[in-house]
Amino acid sequence: MATSLKNLASVEDTKLLWARAENHNLYVDQDDKGVVWETRHIEAFLLQAAILEGVLVNLGLRLLDSRSDLSALKGKRCNWYGYDNAINDLYLLGIINTEEFKKLEQFKAKRNEYIHNLLSKDIKTIEMEVYKVYEEYKNLVLDMIAKLEKKLSKSKE
Repeated sequence: MATSLKNLASVEDTKLLWARAENHNLYVDQDDKGVVWETRHIEAFLLQAAILEGVLVNLGLRLLDSRSDLSALKGKRCNWYGYDNAINDLYLLGIINTEEFKKLEQFKAKRNEYIHNLLSKDIKTIEMEVYKVYEEYKNLVLDMIAKLEKKLSKSKE
């Protein structure tokens, strides 16, 4: 994952990607017998996971960059900064609360379960299972985007 602020997407780009995830949730396809509803929950879930990690990393890097007292930690993180580092740093620095930390850990476990076992079940089963995960954690992603947006607006002041 990015370890430099110059490589990070804007909040507007993040919201555009989130809209794409929302739009992947359902589409209509037609066969010879009529209209069939098809789902693209796997794609939406994968975008959700990538967006959440990107937002957390973005927020964590910006926080570390703004704190000169954390230069040693920033130096330690300079080669790799991912989901785990971000949620740990955000929690320890009080940006996310205990409940958010636990939800982010739960999402990570679900993400790993499905990403590492994507081909272990039939597609329809996976589609329905990841849809439930997507819906369960949708508000968490939106909350993290809002925290990033708030951090960015404070840094402009």
